[in-house]
Amino acid sequence: GGEVPAITRIVMDVSQFVQDYFFILLPAIVGVVLIVMLFFKTKTGKYVKDVLMLNLPIISTVQKNMITSRFSRAFIILLSSGMNMIDVLENLKKMLGNEVFTRKFDYTIEEVKRGRRIAASIESTGLFPSMLTEMISVGEKSGNIEEVLASTSDYYDEQVEASIAKAVAA
Repeated sequence: GGEVPAITRIVMDVSQFVQDYFFILLPAIVGVVLIVMLFFKTKTGKYVKDVLMLNLPIISTVQKNMITSRFSRAFIILLSSGMNMIDVLENLKKMLGNEVFTRKFDYTIEEVKRGRRIAASIESTGLFPSMLTEMISVGEKSGNIEEVLASTSDYYDEQVEASIAKAVAA
């Protein structure tokens, strides 16, 4: 005969609502999920998803490390294949796997076409960690960009593993 606490009343009301309208809620939820999935397939949707991935607390570190590692590794492969630098950068843009990075990387390519150094062009976009741009700068000055990027990509491969382990543990 006592009064039920407010939180208990809310839980009971929500439970009753779900029971009464289950046949409407289930298709509505499935419909929303499908619409979101279809939206993420569009160019704008991919961009929105990638912005979210780069800003979610735990996932962002993993995502940034993976992109940096992929970038370093692909840079070495493309450069050692004998491509000119502009073609290397154009192909790298396609390999980044993130719309935010892809869109901003266009700036880097334009700057390099104008004669600016690669490291300075990459750094000005704010896309990659400063360590990567510093290592690219060292590689440009020494003429050993492939060798420097090899050790950098190994480092970021380790960072990917560490950030995934940390994300899973959290």
